[in-house]
Amino acid sequence: MTRPFTVPAAPRPFRYEGEVEAGEKRQFRSEVSETSLGDPVAVPVTIINGEEPGPQLSCTTATATNSTA
Repeated sequence: MTRPFTVPAAPRPFRYEGEVEAGEKRQFRSEVSETSLGDPVAVPVTIINGEEPGPQLSCTTATATNSTA
């Protein structure tokens, strides 16, 4: 069963530890782990909240930059 697509009445703020209002962009680093030496591992995050209601898009990516064999 598929659900019908509905558009929200108005754009809403995106909330995380802070808030991104409609039409705004925020960039920050989120600590996700730590190295074997106890140093923090953080990933960059960019949140873009559109000005108008409509479909949503989420893109994620990951790379290994210091792998060992």
